[in-house]
Amino acid sequence: MSEPSTTSWSNWFGRSSQQTTSANSEPINQTSSVNQLDVPRPVAMPQQATDPIELEKKRIQTEKDSLRCEKWKGKLLKNSAMVKFMMENLERVGCPFDESHFVCTPCDTNRAGGFSPAVGVVLCQDKFLDRQHMEDTVTHELVHAFDHCTTNINWKSPEQHACAEIRAVNLSGECKFTREFRRGNFQIARHHQACVRRRAILGVKMLPGCETGTIAEDAVRVVWDSCFNDTAPFDEIP
Repeated sequence: MSEPSTTSWSNWFGRSSQQTTSANSEPINQTSSVNQLDVPRPVAMPQQATDPIELEKKRIQTEKDSLRCEKWKGKLLKNSAMVKFMMENLERVGCPFDESHFVCTPCDTNRAGGFSPAVGVVLCQDKFLDRQHMEDTVTHELVHAFDHCTTNINWKSPEQHACAEIRAVNLSGECKFTREFRRGNFQIARHHQACVRRRAILGVKMLPGCETGTIAEDAVRVVWDSCFNDTAPFDEIP
């Protein structure tokens, strides 16, 4: 694998490929205008229910999901080489993450997680298939955190958002062949690139105004070459 591209940072994120300190004036855990762009909304327990038995079942399940999420999260932060690598690099560039930056919560979406500068990494406790799924999700969101910290990224720009999604999908491990096989995608040749492109488009379609038409597809196509080859902070695709 070649060294990371030096073009995508300057072309799409407004920073040099040699950036080693925080470039964003809105640090993690500070109120930001983009804090709702990539974070699922938590689900509150209903105040009233017509069936108390069903409400109690939901409460018990929510507690189980929360305990499982917290347990898996703790093990990942302690043992996952990918997560530890990303956290070390975030600290190096001036945006340290600790356990408080990872929040387990029920979510009103089919997504497994999200990144918000005002929160950190949101983990949808009721969506994880297994611990590997959580590890891929955490790594994906930490790549977003890295880009937010070290660039002048505009999350409302379809092209810049597409670049962030391409990088996060490409580097997180979520396009491993085993994951794709479980999703029912059996393409052998260039399966990784096809997966990254497909999932990046899905990510951009969550951006307001990009849900319909070809905006997401066009944005991913425009930035694809430079952003797919941009593997910072890794030397190559893990």
